Amino acid sequence: MPPLQIDPAYLNTFLAQLRSVAPEQVRSAANTYLRKPSSRAVVAYLARHTAAPATGEHPS
Repeated sequence: MPPLQIDPAYLNTFLAQLRSVAPEQVRSAANTYLRKPSSRAVVAYLARHTAAPATGEHPS
C-alpha cells in the first residue's frame, strides 16, 4: 500500500525530507553515481495520444 494511504501526513514529511537535502549533497551523489557513462541509462517514452470519444468517455 502506498505510504500516502497509510499515513496522510506522509506528504508533509516527505516534502520536508526533500527540502533538507543540500545542493552539495545532490552534486556529491551525482558525481558518485552518474560520473561513469556505464552507470547511466536514457529512456524515451512516447505516449500514444488518442482523441476522446464524443460521448465524453475516456479511451481505454
